[in-house]
Amino acid sequence: MATRTSLRRLTSSVSLVALASFVGCTQGQPVEPEILGQSQEAIVDVAHTPVERQSIGNCWLYAAATWVESMNLSYLEAQPATGGEHTCEHLFCEEGEKLTNGCMPTESDHAACLAKICEEDSYCCETAWDSICVKHVTEERKCAASLCNAPPMGPAPDLEPLDISQSYWTYWHWFDQIGGYMSDNEVSTGGSTWTSNAIMRDRGLMKGKDFVYADTQNEMSSRQSAALSRVNAALKNGELSTSEARRNGALVREVLDKAWELTDDVRAQLDQVFGKDGSQNLRSGASTAGTNIIDANSLPVRYAKRVNGKIEYKDTNLTEAIREWQNVRYPSSSSGQREALIRMQRALHARQPVGITWNVDFNALENRHNERRGSFNMQTLKDMGRPGSQGGHMTVLEDYEAETEEYGVLAAGVTLDPNNPQDAAKLEAALLPSTKIKLLRTKNSWGGARPDRAFAPGFPGYHDLWMDYLNGPFKWCPDEKNPTNENCRGETQGLREFLMPPGF
Repeated sequence: MATRTSLRRLTSSVSLVALASFVGCTQGQPVEPEILGQSQEAIVDVAHTPVERQSIGNCWLYAAATWVESMNLSYLEAQPATGGEHTCEHLFCEEGEKLTNGCMPTESDHAACLAKICEEDSYCCETAWDSICVKHVTEERKCAASLCNAPPMGPAPDLEPLDISQSYWTYWHWFDQIGGYMSDNEVSTGGSTWTSNAIMRDRGLMKGKDFVYADTQNEMSSRQSAALSRVNAALKNGELSTSEARRNGALVREVLDKAWELTDDVRAQLDQVFGKDGSQNLRSGASTAGTNIIDANSLPVRYAKRVNGKIEYKDTNLTEAIREWQNVRYPSSSSGQREALIRMQRALHARQPVGITWNVDFNALENRHNERRGSFNMQTLKDMGRPGSQGGHMTVLEDYEAETEEYGVLAAGVTLDPNNPQDAAKLEAALLPSTKIKLLRTKNSWGGARPDRAFAPGFPGYHDLWMDYLNGPFKWCPDEKNPTNENCRGETQGLREFLMPPGF
């Protein structure tokens, strides 16, 4: 549903720029082995990075990473090709020195355009590129209009997808807890959008390969769970067992550095930017110069804004995205719910990585071979006969499935092209108040290369959340270790909040 999509895949993992609710992420229980592999179709409409697998309860940081990676990849993919080493002297629609015929690779559209101008007006390529040469591009249309501002100056952009280290953010989350607001002898792995935003603003980010290289070798980080055990041991009866020790930033960092098995080089970079005691931060003037730490102010991102009913795409930095993205709480009334879903659909149509906070009951996850396989739904929960393991969760939406009055079912995983009149009509029908949403498809952080999880059909690592489950109500008692119909007395709806771009 969106610029090239209609029921598309938004993959992409969450962010939570504004989702304020605290989430203690749940891990799940083993289920029947699933067929592993790649998605049946490429995800072409929303820029998404590969699925990863959390090993501790920090889904909110995996969602935040998915959100940032998606916006950064959208920015990179929007940059025009430069021609690599063969860049021209200046832009085609900019007056200046001559543009040498052949300054672009011969197979490019830019080269064909330039060769045509050079042949018909040699002055442009032998003397100077003046206003008449510019008119050849802008008015006489010897070039496609899309080439007017190409090629850009400088080398081709690095299109390598960003692989953010969730371990880096987890390190600082624990540091802040230990030195500030701990009331127990164990660090909490749960958090909120507010917390992830604060970490990004204060500490920036690092790529996985630059913080703990071992994290990049597998879908799941083994270092996180090992570090958690070591840090909690230090808090219970080790170096950090006293309040005095916990107030010693240098000692806390020393324990964390050892727990995470950081290399000397990484430790030195953290020392340089934040000080040995971690007291400096980027919002107070610390500089990342000469390190692999990336300031949120300098990370380029691209996302959509809805202004007066029209979609605009904004190239900016992560700090601005944090400020502008907003959380939308899911209402309890049916009319309010449909309105919120339409807002969500519009954002997906614009190919945005919409974050979602939802409540998990693992007894609602269908593992049998039927139409509900890989989904959370009320029928499966009813078949189980009682509540299961429960907890809050944050992920990023990728698609939805809808039933329209005019066109019937618009299936998840089937891309509609808004430039095709018939597809465009279906996309508009999907937004009508009378349209019923059947399910939301979400990119998860439980991994895709694993034999113990049922997934959405053809989408390893993705799960379908049926609206009967998201609307609820169902029994809710996440603090019960062994929930039953008798001891589980609360109720909830499954869907809590969306994180959406400005204006949606």
